[in-house]
Amino acid sequence: MALPALADSSLDAGGLTFRDFGVADHGASFNRIDSTFGVNGANPAPSRVVAIDNDNGLARIRFETIRVEVSLPLGWQATEDWERGVGYSSDKRYRLLVWRVDFAFEGS
Repeated sequence: MALPALADSSLDAGGLTFRDFGVADHGASFNRIDSTFGVNGANPAPSRVVAIDNDNGLARIRFETIRVEVSLPLGWQATEDWERGVGYSSDKRYRLLVWRVDFAFEGS
């Protein structure tokens, strides 16, 4: 059973919402791939769009390789490779990185 990620303390968004960081494009941006994030020979692939919520200005994205779902603002793009998922705004000023950690490999 998957559990939600929770912050250690209350986060204050200052009244900002997904709409402040997105573009009302009904999820069209998630069909494009920008090769900027192909690093060290990684071949980025588009992530799967699970749902579009136009009323709240967000898209629900599934990073298949790391088995995580996140909500991103509309107008963003999302790609993934074998160990991480990347969501980023169209101007690349804002990014979300979700990295898979192999605890057995990392030695914990």
